[in-house]
Amino acid sequence: MNAKTCYRCKAVLPLEAFRPKGKTPGGRRSECIACGKALQREWYLRTKAERAELYRAKAAEWRTRPGNAEKNRQNALRWYHGTPENAERVRQKSREWSRENADRKKRVDAQWRAMNRARANAHIRAYKAGKLRATPAWANRFFMEEAYDLAALREAATGTKWHVDHIVPLRSPLVCGLHVEHNLAVVPAAYNLAKGNRHWPDMP
Repeated sequence: MNAKTCYRCKAVLPLEAFRPKGKTPGGRRSECIACGKALQREWYLRTKAERAELYRAKAAEWRTRPGNAEKNRQNALRWYHGTPENAERVRQKSREWSRENADRKKRVDAQWRAMNRARANAHIRAYKAGKLRATPAWANRFFMEEAYDLAALREAATGTKWHVDHIVPLRSPLVCGLHVEHNLAVVPAAYNLAKGNRHWPDMP
């Protein structure tokens, strides 16, 4: 007998259309290969959320074992630096998370600064030094101070955080802007944090 009926789609198909299965009559599965794939897909979709939660729990448990935290960090770094697409994917997700969780990010940043005061202070000093180097003699300090006053007024009026953002970033691997009045914009803090230092208007 060179043909068999699939119990699922009821089609009569050659035996080659059925996967082998040792301990069954004829040594073939009851469903054809196409129906078998459909069944696998249905099972995958039905159990996806449950298995995802299981895998997350297993991964979290693995990271708590001695020595695995550093391995996990190194694996993540290798993946991040593997291709430019990987790095951009991480940055995009970070921007989206920051935009959707502005208050939580503020708390997380405050906790990090409290636990890493030396690094935080070094970062602030480097930023201030960069800002000084990026301020030319012809910068109009009056208009620049006006931008910071406007941010404070909007913050008081709305009850949300506002930033004075550099339209073209001062510190970026792609470009270096100036700390001048024409390069300042008063924007919501959530927008500024999500934008990062790799995007600006009319960038090539």
